[in-house]
Amino acid sequence: VRNVSEALCVKNLRQAVYYALKGNFEAAKSIIDGAKVSNPSYFEVYRVEAFIHFEEKDYISASECYGRAIDIAHQVPQLRMFYAWFLVKAYNDYKSAAVEIEAALTEDESSPKLKLELARIKMFQMDFRGSLEVLNSICLPTDRIEKMHTVVKDVEFNVHKRNLEYLSAR
Repeated sequence: VRNVSEALCVKNLRQAVYYALKGNFEAAKSIIDGAKVSNPSYFEVYRVEAFIHFEEKDYISASECYGRAIDIAHQVPQLRMFYAWFLVKAYNDYKSAAVEIEAALTEDESSPKLKLELARIKMFQMDFRGSLEVLNSICLPTDRIEKMHTVVKDVEFNVHKRNLEYLSAR
């Protein structure tokens, strides 16, 4: 949030998400329409609009909204991570999701969360070696080292497990 106007918009965007989760898409879209007028250059407006379309299963419109959000804030790594998740959930498109995570890593190259997502995506692409390389490059923050270490080890275990399953099925 960069200013007071965006801070006020966030409250409305949360309400729009609430309505979308309850299936009241018209109310959610009405809030988004107002947010587009008052904050047309705030990328979160379009990210939330994409979420609403995703909940409606209108994946084409959701993808277009993510595109608008990224045009506005291409330097925001979390936005690209949300888009990557969308690509996986909506289209099962791990290749494009990896591209988005790699683009996010150019903005925040040391992010353990982004690297963890890239490792997961590579695992699902059956790039087990690449996944392990990404996992080994993760530097854990000292304030969350125990929890993150557990998550990293869990993903590492799953990479090895899936690799064995893949090899035994050949």
